[in-house]
Amino acid sequence: METMVRQVGHVVRVRALRGVRRARDRPMVSVLYLAAVSFALLAVVGRLPVSGYEAVWSDPGAYAAGVAVADGRGAGALGTARGLSGLLAVATCYGVLVRTAQREDDERTDHRRLALSPTAFFTAELLDQLAFAGRLVGVVGVAGGVAFAAGAASPTTAVTALVAVTALVATAVAVTFPVALGVRLAFRHYPRVRRHRLLFGALLVSVVGFAFVRTRSSFALLSGLPVGWYADLALVGAGVGASDGRAVAALLGTPVAWWLGVATARRITDYQRADAGKAGETRGDPAIVTRLRVAGGRLVARVASRPTAAVARVVWLRLWREPRALLFSGIVVGATAGVGLVVVETFPTALPAVVATYVAVATGAGVTLDPLGTEGAALPLTLTAPHGRERVVTGYALSAAIPGTALSAAAGLGTALSIGAAPAACVGAALVGSILGATAPVVSLAAGLRLSPTDAATGSRGVGLPPLGALSAFSVVVALIGMPAIAATAAIETGSMSLSTAMTVAVAATALLGLGVGWYAFRDAVGRLDRYEP
Repeated sequence: METMVRQVGHVVRVRALRGVRRARDRPMVSVLYLAAVSFALLAVVGRLPVSGYEAVWSDPGAYAAGVAVADGRGAGALGTARGLSGLLAVATCYGVLVRTAQREDDERTDHRRLALSPTAFFTAELLDQLAFAGRLVGVVGVAGGVAFAAGAASPTTAVTALVAVTALVATAVAVTFPVALGVRLAFRHYPRVRRHRLLFGALLVSVVGFAFVRTRSSFALLSGLPVGWYADLALVGAGVGASDGRAVAALLGTPVAWWLGVATARRITDYQRADAGKAGETRGDPAIVTRLRVAGGRLVARVASRPTAAVARVVWLRLWREPRALLFSGIVVGATAGVGLVVVETFPTALPAVVATYVAVATGAGVTLDPLGTEGAALPLTLTAPHGRERVVTGYALSAAIPGTALSAAAGLGTALSIGAAPAACVGAALVGSILGATAPVVSLAAGLRLSPTDAATGSRGVGLPPLGALSAFSVVVALIGMPAIAATAAIETGSMSLSTAMTVAVAATALLGLGVGWYAFRDAVGRLDRYEP
């Protein structure tokens, strides 16, 4: 037993050190994680009786619910806590699923699996996942429990909340980890599933995104599931009607789930040692596709050099033969569609600007997010050619900017016409869309080159998969560039600006932001390639 504990501790420590090194190498990803956790903390804890705190966050949360319970007004506290438990479980399951399904076992992992007993190895794996989920999801849940206990003046609730959150996260990890291993097994052994894995990922991200945006509907659905029993465990004895039986069941269910998780993971891994299936054969290109690609290359050659046009043509060819990069557009749109719906519900006339922004993000969320991985085996030859770095950046940017500018402008104009907007608003939507469509690919390149791992350029000859951090950072920047147009529509609805003034300000501000951010992103992308050694 002592030997197994020592082995488990060693593996967990090694995993933690690797995580620290990865966070140090990719600081922007760490910043995004920190921003997400900080926002979740503010939303769950809510306003606090601290001077000046309402200027930061004024919506009620766990502390206000605790105060209401202390005053005898906490009738709905238990239902809300059950819904929150469901959302915490969803977040944990999503994080563990994505983290495990994307991770590839290396030689050192195989050596550890041979050196350790199966129970020790998978216990260490689950503890590593528990630490990952704990520092992201567990912190939010514990903070909410402590805030509720402070508001209700019930110190024991802080203790039970800590126990409940730990049990909830541990159970979610134990249930999800074998599922993630099964997903990875399916990707490796079933070519058809592997080819459509991004479609499955897009659907998953869409469901999770809507769950967190539509919190009221999610609370109503999740509060009735067994995962809500952990709220009874957290609030047992708090005087809100928590069920003792459900609390005991939640507490006893955690070790059972943990044991089942280890046993199931061992069984799945036995099947996972088979070799991955062979990749599918490359299919030929129809004549119409070849003609369109050549015509597009001639269009690029009118505004850039022939080598730059050749880069753009090669990108289009790769995208046609392996269109999986287009699914990242669906992932981004699906993950953030709920936010756009909230904006449109608040300001209906903002619909053209929102649609144009989404289309711009979709056109940039493709091959331009991972130029190193997409170039693959051709990258050393491309970069060592005269002016190779500038031509790579320009060619990739134009390959997405040419269709992106037209699509974003058409989307903004078409949406404005469909809602019966004034002519000035239609022109403004088209101009804003064209600016966003031209800027998004350049921002995408900079984000991909800055946040891609240093070994992103491999022997691959197909479309590369962009890092999640680059996808998130790029989406945020493009959304910020589109904010002046959304703010202008809000000013029109509130009557603080006339239509012509608001459209002028929106187009001018978007153009200035687009030019500034685009120029900086282009120089940064070229500089990153200058420092890259093939």
